[in-house]
Amino acid sequence: MDLWIEPVDAARSAALADAAARRAARVPCALVTALAGRGGKEVVGDDDVLRTRRPRLEDERFVEPVLPTDRLVLFGAGHVAAALAPLAQRVGFEVVVCDDDDRFATPERFPGAHLLPTFDAGEAAAALAPFGFADYAIILTRDHAVDQAILEKLLGATSPTSASSAAAARWAVSAGASPPGASATTRRGRGCTRRSASPSARRRPRRSRCQ
Repeated sequence: MDLWIEPVDAARSAALADAAARRAARVPCALVTALAGRGGKEVVGDDDVLRTRRPRLEDERFVEPVLPTDRLVLFGAGHVAAALAPLAQRVGFEVVVCDDDDRFATPERFPGAHLLPTFDAGEAAAALAPFGFADYAIILTRDHAVDQAILEKLLGATSPTSASSAAAARWAVSAGASPPGASATTRRGRGCTRRSASPSARRRPRRSRCQ
């Protein structure tokens, strides 16, 4: 194991403060530490570590990702969301609950969560901007048509960057759409997705008690 120890001088403090400010504003960045000579730190806005989420050591430089807190956006404030929100908070997610019925989205039912009184994904994205990187959405409203409208708005609102495309894939899977390569049959009338079970996973017919 190698161990590097460096002083925190004015220049390094400035870089650390810059990285912390970007993280607070939910803007991902990479912190680059020079290991040769007198060392030093700098902040860069784009690097592969932001996609891999793993630090990298190369050419006498240590590059580490500085990422915003993972945020879970729940569309729907029913009993499933009420059970899921505290679980997500316990594992480190910042939780946002979106529901247009203030009888459900209340601080008493969702302590510590950010509440938005809307099912409109565009309004939610604007209120949470920047929205995309490190954001995860689960759609569980009381209406399948509303579920589908939210999903379509989320997927259509993403920009063609790798981070947003990855977020779009997470939204699709969270909302019940099939990941790439999965076999699924979509019932268009209800706006939901049904996956076909493999033959080995199908239940065997049960024997009747009266036989």
